[in-house]
This record gives sequence, C-alpha cells and structure tokens, in this order.
Amino acid sequence: FRFDLLHGAMAFYAHSVHSSTSAGILGRCAEFGAPEQAKVHTYNDNTKKWSVDETTVRLSPTRFAEGTNRYCYKILDLTAPSGQQEKVAKVAKSLKESRKETFTAVVMQKRCQRLAERFNALGTPKKMNFIDACIIELVQRPIDHTGGPPLLIMEPLLQGQYKKHSNNFGFVDAEDRCTPQCFSHFTFEHTNQQMIVVDIQGVGDLYTDPQIHSNIPASAPPIWGEGDMGDEGIHKFFETHRCNALCKQLGLSSRGGSPVGYMMPVTTSTTAPLTTTNCRSGLGFTSTFSSGSCGLGYSGGGLGYSTRTAPLYY
Repeated sequence: FRFDLLHGAMAFYAHSVHSSTSAGILGRCAEFGAPEQAKVHTYNDNTKKWSVDETTVRLSPTRFAEGTNRYCYKILDLTAPSGQQEKVAKVAKSLKESRKETFTAVVMQKRCQRLAERFNALGTPKKMNFIDACIIELVQRPIDHTGGPPLLIMEPLLQGQYKKHSNNFGFVDAEDRCTPQCFSHFTFEHTNQQMIVVDIQGVGDLYTDPQIHSNIPASAPPIWGEGDMGDEGIHKFFETHRCNALCKQLGLSSRGGSPVGYMMPVTTSTTAPLTTTNCRSGLGFTSTFSSGSCGLGYSGGGLGYSTRTAPLYY
C-alpha cells in the first residue's frame, strides 16, 4: 500500500501488508500496516537526557482523531508487553514543525508530569497524572522535510470519555471540576510565575497534550513550541480563571500571586454563599465559604470579591 504522511511530504511503500484490527477510543476498528523497525527516544526529566532503544511497530494508515496541532493514528508497539501494545501515534499537522520542536513536545509533557507530582504531594483529593510520551523514529522510511526519518509522538491509548477542560487561550469548560483548573493556577505560583500549564485534557484523571506558556513577551520566540503564547497566554488564563475551593485549600493567591495585569474579572454578585462538593467523602459532603473566601471574581484594586453559587467537583 501507499501511506502518505505529513500532507504527502513522504510516502512509504510496503510490498507485504499484514493487517490487524483493534478497538479504539471511539470504538472503531483500524487496520495496521506492515511491521517496520523504529527507534524509541525516551526523555528523563531528572537527568535531562535522552535514551534510545529499538522496537518494531505497525502503524495504521488512517487517522482516527485530531487535535489542534496533531493528527492521531493507532499504532502497535510489538515489543511492549501483551495487552499494552496498542498505542497512539501523533503527527504534527504543520510542515513548519522542526525535529527539535517535536522532541520539545515530549520534554514539555515530562515537565508537566514533574509539576503534577509536586501538586499531588500536597494531598489533593484527586491527582493529576500525565501519561508517558516518547518519540518514535521510523528509520526505514525516506527522509522527510525535517531532514531525517519521520518522527511521531507515541503514548498509551486512553480508553474512556475524552474531555477537554481548558485550552491554551483562556477557554475553560463552564461546568468543570476543581482539580484541572487549580493545577494550572498552582503551576504559575510554584514556578514563581515563570510558566503556567494549560490545555488540560484527557480521560478521567489521566491527562495528555498539555501546553506550557512561558512568561516571556508574546513577540519573543516561543520556548515550548507554537502553542506557547507567552505572557499573553498567561493573561488569557487569568481572564477566565475563577479560584475554586481547591485553590483556597492550597492557599493559592486570588490573583495567582501575579503582578498587576493578571487580575481576574468580577462575576455577577449574589447573596448566596459558595457551596462545593467534597469528593473525598463521596457522600456529597459540602463546605460553605462566605463572600471573600476564594476570589470567585477578584475585583481589581483590592475592593473585595463577588460570589456565586455553583456546585464544584474535585
């Protein structure tokens, strides 16, 4: 068959085709291509070093999903343990993405993992867990526009309902849980306002494809790929962020500890107190905070807080 990848920039021809079927995220089946040799590049964020191993993979020629920046294909990692072989391979949509930027995307997800570990160490009711990602280099295929064999980002296949809690430019799900948004807020304070993790998405408490905004001018070259919107992205987060009960429990500043300019807008006032559901009990235990407790709409200039009544879930 002929498999066109990266908008036809590279074509792979196989003389023998081996097919298989497997249930995917959307309950659909996909046919996998012929086995081919590949290199696996794995990053260790503690040592800041990459390691390289060899594997054999079978890549589906048909994408099953797509995000803002990447197409998603199913892939079989034939050297993985039985029951863990089916994974996801992600291919950059943009032909402008360099090899360095693809590797940076994996480093970014590993960095988010470390921040999640520090967040979880605070004893939060729900944990933040970013799945492991690595680079697959298809060494048997022709050199593509990046100057080397095609690169894919490979990670475990998440089973279940996929949910996007936020994006990288201020969107927040209107009925969202406390934990994903609090985690973003936490990363800004924990890094001394040097970065923030946004674009929180995944299945349950397993997350993937986060984005880091670095606290640099938006006009400066991005540190964390094309999705790094710099200080403009940070501003966008705080324009829509509302501190929740978990933000309060962790003692996060109502403005994210940020300088003037990251103030959160005021919501519609109400005389009713803020009520949250504490998922640690699992029995609908509620805690009530009076006006001014958590900054659901910080009023610039320190003039106080407005409140609203809404069930918030960890």
